[in-house]
Amino acid sequence: MEGQSNGNLIVMPNNFTYDAILRTCAHPSSLDKQTLRRALILGVRTMSKFQDSDTVQPTSYSYNLFFSVLNRLSFGKEKEKLFLQSFSDCCKQGLLDEKTFESLKRNTDESLLRKLFDSENITNLTFSAVPDSWKCNIGTKSVASASSSRFSERIVDNTGRRKIRQR
Repeated sequence: MEGQSNGNLIVMPNNFTYDAILRTCAHPSSLDKQTLRRALILGVRTMSKFQDSDTVQPTSYSYNLFFSVLNRLSFGKEKEKLFLQSFSDCCKQGLLDEKTFESLKRNTDESLLRKLFDSENITNLTFSAVPDSWKCNIGTKSVASASSSRFSERIVDNTGRRKIRQR
């Protein structure tokens, strides 16, 4: 997903674009094995491009979506490998939020959780016990690279409708 040019207009994907693709991959319209496999591949490629982007970077919400893709569409050693790498990336970026933490505890098998959190006692693991460095960038306005000078945030106006505000 690189910028596409149409004359003088250059269209670049933003966080909402990548998140929409990940959300779609997490909820494929068919349970056909080939469709599920394609959705997993698309989800992995999307997250990879997202992480490599010079203009936008994944958020805690993006990682939550990606973990849903992995939980629903990958299995066995492949699932473990993908989870260990992406969970490590999420934590290195300080983007593990409480919602993602709870979702992982609820939807990921116990043996994989033990590996992710390097803990034998997953049942009593709480978000407050997670190292601060794993969650130090949640709630920040933008975690995009330095070359990205603007970002969007969702706001709710006085009518209750969501709007996107550019900064």
